[in-house]
Amino acid sequence: MKVYQPLGAVHEPDKCPVCKYNKEMVMQRLEPNNSEAFTATERVLPPSVVNGSADPEPIKDWATAADSLLKTADRLVNGSRDKTYGSAEVHHSRTAALWSTYLQTEVTPEQVSVLFILDKIARSMATEKVDNFTDIAGYAQVHAKVMAAKERGEI
Repeated sequence: MKVYQPLGAVHEPDKCPVCKYNKEMVMQRLEPNNSEAFTATERVLPPSVVNGSADPEPIKDWATAADSLLKTADRLVNGSRDKTYGSAEVHHSRTAALWSTYLQTEVTPEQVSVLFILDKIARSMATEKVDNFTDIAGYAQVHAKVMAAKERGEI
């Protein structure tokens, strides 16, 4: 079985803004005389991730979706998600490696986006939400990015 090595698999916590921020927050909370209790279940994200999101507001109705669904999906794919989680190619390579290990069969990065689309289709069978179709459009664009990386020999 071929296991895909994710692009950029080396995570450097000292260079990662989220890890640096988390370390600073933990250290501040562990200082003597600090009345704030730190709990392991608390999610600590830097304000730039929480407040500086470039994500558009979710589309609430189909009339708006008819005019802006593809633009919204593009902003999601190429906006803060790319900055927060890394490139689609890296994410799908990591996901493929994890799914391959778990399923004990080869899953390729390009299959990941197709499977995510199928998951959104399954969700839409339960309820017709605009969000599911925005995500389908986004995953279609991600699929194109992954396929382009494959064409370039990067994955």
